[in-house]
Amino acid sequence: MFDHLRFRPFGRDAGWSSVIFARNFASALSLGADATFSRSTVATYVGSDGLIHSAAANEPRFEYSGGVCQGLLMEPQRTNYVLNSEDITGWADAVHTISASSVVAPDGGIAYQVIYDNPSADSSGKAFASSLTPSIGDTVVGRVWLGGVSGYPTSAYFGFYDDSSFGSVADCTAKIISGPGTLSKTELPFSVSGLSTSELTLVELTRVADRAQNYSFAIYPNTAAFTTTGGNIVWGASMELGDVATSYIPTTGTAATRNADALSYSGIPASNETRAVVDGANADADDWDGIVDATLLGADNLGQVASITVYKPGARPA
Repeated sequence: MFDHLRFRPFGRDAGWSSVIFARNFASALSLGADATFSRSTVATYVGSDGLIHSAAANEPRFEYSGGVCQGLLMEPQRTNYVLNSEDITGWADAVHTISASSVVAPDGGIAYQVIYDNPSADSSGKAFASSLTPSIGDTVVGRVWLGGVSGYPTSAYFGFYDDSSFGSVADCTAKIISGPGTLSKTELPFSVSGLSTSELTLVELTRVADRAQNYSFAIYPNTAAFTTTGGNIVWGASMELGDVATSYIPTTGTAATRNADALSYSGIPASNETRAVVDGANADADDWDGIVDATLLGADNLGQVASITVYKPGARPA
């Protein structure tokens, strides 16, 4: 019979006699009537249209990639310490011109571009301010969407600046999450070249703090100390404490926190073997208590949970 989340065939056992509990979130797009879900704040996710959407408090998030649902998005509490993560209009001054670009932002809204008109008057870049002062040894992870501007070199330099320096290459990593471009990590700040003028590239940066100073997310066009005019599209900066970046948290004039997702099912036997498919990989655990959160299976950032299957002890497939 069907319960819209799983199928138990009649007749021969077909392996289901060993299954205590099963949920396939990626295909069902539902938690089931026996679920208890909570998250006390709004949160974002990527929808079937490829855009970033906002889910209301206590609304589960089913995240997509390439139009295909990847599963239920479950994340721990995180804070984006960047201020005004989407609005760079405050960067405008005698040297920098800010205007709306023709590129649609990842949430379907406006992505602003910054033009550096007179580098001889100011050879520094611009930066997203933050309220983050990490402790020495903390890992800071962040992301930002970048694009090129027609008529200017399609490159950008970026890094976490701590009021004194960008740190050392040994303490920092970077990667391109999506979009065109080539990353260079030989010196700080890191650079990405080959940016598009019609779509945005999402880059990720981590730094292990070696100073307890206030951090900012700095953006430079062309070179770290540019000598020619330049321009970039900049949108959606984030800066979190943690080893793994989580879903985008928009901010205005203050830091913003997304609280943890929590999902539970009652009645699961204390003795069991569990397999979850998380971000496309199998993760096994024994004696699952029916509570899905950021610590399930020992994950630091649980991410996209495609399915969970609970087996009788000793019955979980290899």
